[in-house]
Amino acid sequence: MLPLLVSAQAAPTSAPPTTGAQAYQFQSDGIYGCNQTGAAASSVGAFAASGSYVPVSDAAVELNTGYLVYLDCSLRPLASALSERTTAGLVKKILVSFTQGNSGNPQFSVNIDNENARVRDNAVVPAITTIAAATGQTFQDPIKTAIARSYAANTRRPTAALACPYTTTQINGSIWTNIASIGTPSCDVLIDYENAYDQTMAIGANAVNNNMTELQWGQGVYPITTTDANGNVNVVTPGAIVLNQAEQALQAGLLKTENANDIGQMVTGLFSGIGAEAVTDVQGLVGMAQPNGAASYLDKVAAAASQRVRTDAANTAITVLNGVLSTLNTYVTSLTGTRNILLATIQKLQGTESACWDSIVQDVCTGSPQVSNGVETCTAKAISGSSVSGTLKIATSTEFSYAVVQAQIATLANGTLANLTQANSNLTTVNGLVNGVTNTTSQDAQTLAIQQLDQLVASNGFPSQSTITTAEQQASSINSSMQTLVNTTTQNWEGIDSNGNQTLSWDGTVNANTIGWCNYNDPKTLAAWETVWKQ
Repeated sequence: MLPLLVSAQAAPTSAPPTTGAQAYQFQSDGIYGCNQTGAAASSVGAFAASGSYVPVSDAAVELNTGYLVYLDCSLRPLASALSERTTAGLVKKILVSFTQGNSGNPQFSVNIDNENARVRDNAVVPAITTIAAATGQTFQDPIKTAIARSYAANTRRPTAALACPYTTTQINGSIWTNIASIGTPSCDVLIDYENAYDQTMAIGANAVNNNMTELQWGQGVYPITTTDANGNVNVVTPGAIVLNQAEQALQAGLLKTENANDIGQMVTGLFSGIGAEAVTDVQGLVGMAQPNGAASYLDKVAAAASQRVRTDAANTAITVLNGVLSTLNTYVTSLTGTRNILLATIQKLQGTESACWDSIVQDVCTGSPQVSNGVETCTAKAISGSSVSGTLKIATSTEFSYAVVQAQIATLANGTLANLTQANSNLTTVNGLVNGVTNTTSQDAQTLAIQQLDQLVASNGFPSQSTITTAEQQASSINSSMQTLVNTTTQNWEGIDSNGNQTLSWDGTVNANTIGWCNYNDPKTLAAWETVWKQ
């Protein structure tokens, strides 16, 4: 019996399985399918009713046992592990995007003042040139400079705007210096500048207002946007949906824990604690996606879920392999029994034939036969009804037993040997898969072994329960039929009739139904052999 837990020892030499888009897809009629091919291979429960039943439902209960045990003990825990791994992967993807998807920053607001300042800058900077140009070509450069300085002063260094950087001489000395002096409102104020500045700041204020509106719609979460060919920024996923996905991801582990109703549905502690981690860790939600030592919290969640799948998948495979080994050994035992019966029958027929030859030679020869240059000869006895005399050239063979074997045994023996060879090959394969699943430190090697087992089960590479039952029944019936064959053949050869009397003579033919050729008590048969060997 194989262990039900996977131990890691030495890794077998094998090619790793493919991953990604080309990853192996387990088959619905393989080891993880709830079907008789996969379930029967596991040999859990019963798949054939046996014994006597008064209520018909008793038989139904026994027939269902195999499916129910395989479902509850193997497939349900594995399905739960697969669900956890899939969900954990989605949770990781959603939360990583939620914490890093905004150009490397969180999708939610982190510092509203800095974010509004960035939004305002992005709106104001290009607007300065456009609005300054509208004031007229003569003054647009000084006005643009003045707006930029005032905007920078008001948003970066508001107290600096109180000091005028120009001296009185500079202001009165040149009209261009005079125009340039309006770059600081405390020095001079002009209508064009004021209008341009007010429009520029209005654009910035509108951008900030739009940013705050989007955050209100998304409850503090930014939408996902894209820029079209005209440079327009369009929302492709509202912030409310982004927030909803993040909330579901944070609650997924808790919901799975709450809904678990048996031990196989319990999720790992890391996964169940995702929501708690987000509100208790000093780095909060953002910290869950940041590496902490070798891996981030989300990486650890995904790794733990994957490890659970590997363990449950391996244990399910081991359950199947235990059953496969059991059924294969039963099958091999039945086939071996049949083979041994057939071989014993052939040996009995050959032994009986050899004894017949000895008796016939003794009754047709005077003295012991002599062998010269590989030829066996003797002097013929005087037998009633035979005119043969002189030297006989004795030619014994296995032709009579061979004829019986070819007609009555060969087809069955060849089929049995072929099935036995295949079954032994399957045993070798399964033992290799056992090592691949249990005795390896390589995840790839273990996964490959499970995939190979899945393919074998799905392709009916192992004998079914009905095939094994047939083989067992055949071994029992063949034993009786072969005994009958030996007895009947011996009686035919010895010329024993239906009444049990040794009265039948040989007619000189050789086939599976040859009668009387070994009736050494019949002078006609002995005379026939003297005639054959004299020629």
